[in-house]
Amino acid sequence: MKNHQIVNGKLLQMNKTFDHLKEHQRFRIAEWLYEAYKEIRTERNRVPNVEDDGQIIEAVMQKISDAEIWIPEHEVVTYYKGKKIRYAKRFEAESKV
Repeated sequence: MKNHQIVNGKLLQMNKTFDHLKEHQRFRIAEWLYEAYKEIRTERNRVPNVEDDGQIIEAVMQKISDAEIWIPEHEVVTYYKGKKIRYAKRFEAESKV
């Protein structure tokens, strides 16, 4: 229990990683990230830059919080950075159709 803390009456694992989430939670977060990526890309008509990435993460972290999923923000940032190229390819493939 050394990696756990009580926050707002809930016992949370403070060293939780993205892989510790349930499959449906990971899927929902990945879809939220892509939707936010797609929205920024469509709105600005360019690939999101570092400032845009911050807005994407902020919007998705709000959805994660609303869904009562607990994951450290740095885990979501790491996951997003790893998937950003795939999101770009997916966006381009969807826009060609």
